Amino acid sequence: AFQSAHRPRRLPITCSKVSKKKTAAMINDEGQMVDIYIPRKCSYSNRLIEAKDHSSVQLNIAHIDENGVYTGQFTTMAMCGYL
Repeated sequence: AFQSAHRPRRLPITCSKVSKKKTAAMINDEGQMVDIYIPRKCSYSNRLIEAKDHSSVQLNIAHIDENGVYTGQFTTMAMCGYL
């Protein structure tokens, strides 16, 4: 496998008005801090799924009505590791 020597691009650093400390964050149009990465938890074991976990899967399970027709809603389940 080919490994690239280039690093991924980093987000711009913004300066907080309160602490003057530089932090890497995203700010939406309303000025609220928005997390860049939202971690997932395993639905079976409640373990935190890390960003580099390559053995995890996420499934969307459809909701159906009494006739077996898809209602447009679904439940998301994330699973990782040994089950």
